Amino acid sequence: MTSFVGVVPEQKMRVEIEKHSMTPQGLAWVEKNRASGMDRDDLDFLVSQGMASRTYKEVNHNVILNGGLDFIAESVLEVLGIGTVTPVVDGMALGTGGTPAAGADTGLQTPITDSFNVFATGFPVAGPLSHELQYQTFWGANDPPGGPFTIVEVAILVAIESNQEAVSRITSGLNVTKTSSDTLTIKITWSIGTPA
Repeated sequence: MTSFVGVVPEQKMRVEIEKHSMTPQGLAWVEKNRASGMDRDDLDFLVSQGMASRTYKEVNHNVILNGGLDFIAESVLEVLGIGTVTPVVDGMALGTGGTPAAGADTGLQTPITDSFNVFATGFPVAGPLSHELQYQTFWGANDPPGGPFTIVEVAILVAIESNQEAVSRITSGLNVTKTSSDTLTIKITWSIGTPA
């Protein structure tokens, strides 16, 4: 990866966390009707029927890592035909380490085993503002296995092999307990500077 660290000041991002806690009836409905996966409409239906509850939290002021700045610069160079982005980020992973995020971080401090999931279908996408980019990942019930987990860090990563290819890491204000009956959706919005 070409290093462009220091070209852009440390950038920030916004994180939206949505947790759905399922009742036993909700879990039974999911097992019967959506064993192959759930979507947004399913979650809204479960909440409307009292088979799940929804908790929403927004966290700001987290860090796009030096590796993320490299990724952004390489993406621009690729569009200009000057290079290629290697490697491509494709998902998020969860962790329990609470040391504040810093630009030099390369991965999660304390990754949760088997917590890497690829981005939701259609992500990443352009954000609502011209200088934003959004990433979203979903974790279903009992995903990752072995919970409950108190999640205090999340990272956007290349397919997690060594946990050393993170482009952003979130810790500030993130404190979500996920049990085996909860689902979790995390959307991260990168704001790259501010338009003039």
